[in-house]
Parts: sequence; structure tokens; C-alpha cells
Amino acid sequence: MGQITGARSTPCVNSARPHAASRLLARPFVLELTISSAECVEALCTAGYRVRRRAAGQTLLVREARTLVVPDRLVLSMELLEAILAEADLSVERFVWLLGEVSTKTEIPCDP
Repeated sequence: MGQITGARSTPCVNSARPHAASRLLARPFVLELTISSAECVEALCTAGYRVRRRAAGQTLLVREARTLVVPDRLVLSMELLEAILAEADLSVERFVWLLGEVSTKTEIPCDP
């Protein structure tokens, strides 16, 4: 009998699709957040925004010359949250950090 000289490594993917794993690894990391509008407003207040008014199912926030509108939702969709963060000029990483800051505060000086 012949001697086995080395083990052959095979990827853990279907042989019909050998590049599926590399495509999966090449995809950018997507962070899904489950954030309510109240949590979003509190984090934005921590970033320096102030609530100007709450009416008609939305909260209007201001900081310097920027105005943000956050609709009242139990859960903001990722698309809506990304749009709010883009308007606020905040990265997702900074926003997540702000959410952590909100959870450690006992009092939020957000409402006038």
C-alpha cells in the first residue's frame, strides 16, 4: 500500500461554489441596531443637540445651525437611523459610544 504523504485541506464550502466563503468574508461588516426614537434623541442630546419641540409624532432637535427631525417610532429602521446620523454628521461608532454614555447617566438634560 502507498504511504500518505500529507493531508489535503479542503474549504468548508460547497464544492459547486468554491468562492462563496471568500465572497462572504469580503462583505463589509453590517451593524444592526435596535434603537427607539427616545434612545436616539437621548444620544443626540448627549452629543450636544437640544430638543426644540415635540409635536406631530416627531422631535425637533437643534445644535448651532443644524436641525434634526427624529420621528417617534418604537424602533427606527436602519435606513432612517443612518439618515439621521448622516444629517447629524455622526459616525455609527460615535453614536454607539453616545448610547453607552446615555445608559450611564442618571439624568439627561435634554428637555427644556
